[in-house]
Amino acid sequence: MKTNIAIVLSIAGLAGTAFAAPLPPGGTIFPVVGAPVSGTVVTSGSVVVTAATFSARVFFEVRDEGALNPLGGLTFVYAVLNSASSSNQISRFTINGFGNWLVDGTYSSSSSNVTPGLFPTTLDRDVANGGDTVGAGFELFGSGTILPGQTSWFSVFRTNAPDWRNNTVQVIDGSIGTNVVPAPIPAPGAAALLGLGALAAGRRRR
Repeated sequence: MKTNIAIVLSIAGLAGTAFAAPLPPGGTIFPVVGAPVSGTVVTSGSVVVTAATFSARVFFEVRDEGALNPLGGLTFVYAVLNSASSSNQISRFTINGFGNWLVDGTYSSSSSNVTPGLFPTTLDRDVANGGDTVGAGFELFGSGTILPGQTSWFSVFRTNAPDWRNNTVQVIDGSIGTNVVPAPIPAPGAAALLGLGALAAGRRRR
């Protein structure tokens, strides 16, 4: 996947300032820590994701931050706990459902009473389907992958999406495990395109 890389640098002495960077379709950013996510919790919880080489728990929150979200929609946050019983580390996770929405990214220590350990070194977004899949990677540099017994910081994706529904989360290393977590509802343009596709398919069958 070809990416446009936006490098976001933190500035010494400005601790506590919220940093976020736009994450367009096909983009990759090197995120820096942002202020704790706040506002009204719309939904929260966790799901178990298992694969051949690990067992993980994905924590999630959807928040309405009001004016603190500059894109005007909901904020989606995710963290991954790699079980102490896992035989392998975790290098990455992705979530589907962000296509055709505006998205920016950062990471935070906040939410769900989770003690953070490893921060994501990259946040990225696929180019296909309007940037449907966002991801967090941990192995580019720094401390490396999420080890057994370790928890990631929360990856934070602010959007202009007004609502949410469940979509697929993939936790990845040598093997891949999946479950469902909250993500943005389909964008109006995407829904219209799906409807046109279904209509065209119906006409071809006649």
